[in-house]
Amino acid sequence: PIPNPQKTARRENGGRLTWVHDTDRLRTDPLCITLEDDMNPVADNIWETQRPLNLGPVHLDHRMTVIRLDTGDLWVHSPIRLNPRLQKSLAELGPVTDLVAPSVFHDLFIQEWADAYPQARLHAADGLRQEHGDWRITDELTTSAAPTWTDEIEGLVLQGMPKINETVFVHKPSGTLIVADLVFNYTDYQLNTATSLTLRMAGTYQKFSASRLFRMFIKDRGAMRASLDQVLTWNFDRILPGHGHAVETDGSQSLRQAWNFLS
Repeated sequence: PIPNPQKTARRENGGRLTWVHDTDRLRTDPLCITLEDDMNPVADNIWETQRPLNLGPVHLDHRMTVIRLDTGDLWVHSPIRLNPRLQKSLAELGPVTDLVAPSVFHDLFIQEWADAYPQARLHAADGLRQEHGDWRITDELTTSAAPTWTDEIEGLVLQGMPKINETVFVHKPSGTLIVADLVFNYTDYQLNTATSLTLRMAGTYQKFSASRLFRMFIKDRGAMRASLDQVLTWNFDRILPGHGHAVETDGSQSLRQAWNFLS
């Protein structure tokens, strides 16, 4: 049978994914893979997986990051849609104890994860409790990450963007910065016309950059600049964005350049 093109990608050199929507190519390309339970190791005790995120004709992607804490428990950032095969893959890594909705834009599948893992703590961006009064939010991401993570994961709420309230995180042992929409990295992607046009309008076409849409939500440039400067003091080389390719080297310098317009 032909794999579902909405859940299929081509594994390129270096592990990069190119989304495939051509059924003839799915039949013949040996590098095409289905993305049902593809947990990709990033470094010791950190994994990522991606799923297509289709907004009509615009074909993006959505990355979920999973960290195994020193306790053996799993910390899940920006969950993708849950299915039994993914649950099985996670069970092989450890018990899910922490679910993170890092911004008001990255909450799409949180409720189904909270239902599947009722023992897990739900850490949600400020504003999601008001938007989803029926959610069992246990912790709000306000000024820092939960204290129990501080030896391994440090978090910072980006100031100056009260409509988004994104919290960014650094996994200290691996030197990995984990973000939702702070930057996009749609370089070396095969994109359809609608997606290419959308990314061009957003200023994120074929480059690592901050989207114009995200930048529109900045209400206090000084506060946002101060948050970025604090993030840039962290020790990280790799960046895992919510959308697009991972940055494996020179992440700190890439982030600095992407936001050098903000002074």
